[in-house]
Amino acid sequence: EPFIGEGVTLLAGPPKTGKTTLVRQLMHAVNCGADFLGEPCQQADVLFLSLEEGARLMKKKLRAMSIDPDEFRGVRMEFEWPQAGEGVARIRDWLKARKLSRPALVLIDSLARFRLPPSAKANAFSEDYAAVQRLADLCKEFQGLSVVVLHHTTKAIHDDPVAMMALSKVTVSVPPSFSSTASVLASVNRP
Repeated sequence: EPFIGEGVTLLAGPPKTGKTTLVRQLMHAVNCGADFLGEPCQQADVLFLSLEEGARLMKKKLRAMSIDPDEFRGVRMEFEWPQAGEGVARIRDWLKARKLSRPALVLIDSLARFRLPPSAKANAFSEDYAAVQRLADLCKEFQGLSVVVLHHTTKAIHDDPVAMMALSKVTVSVPPSFSSTASVLASVNRP
């Protein structure tokens, strides 16, 4: 709160626009109950599925942020994770095994690495939608659960951020298509 509420937030933007950096800052603020973008965060347990960066690069980036490793006691970072339904089942297991004393935040970097690989028979939109729908269903199962999914959009500059998301390499069609699945749709762009 106030930026990430209960449910699924789809954070989309072109590669190298700072989505992962923003999420690392969010992870730290939520774990510690600190400020994020000038607003106080409710403290929560964090599961960060960093499927695009390895452990070594993540540690390097966290050191560059000057964060004390003790400030990550409530964070579980994973660099390999099963995809789609099996991945959601593992998230469910983590949610059930943790202490229920504080809410949970799940961060997934990125949708393309979490969902099943595109098949020749299905279209990318259907596969993206199915992956986000599984996460939305999980949020209904666990009160207070917030899931943030990072997604890459096209590198082309576009005036309409919703249209930019729709032009994504991994097709994401935003409202009305995703409005029933994702609670928040946000885009990140460099000026």
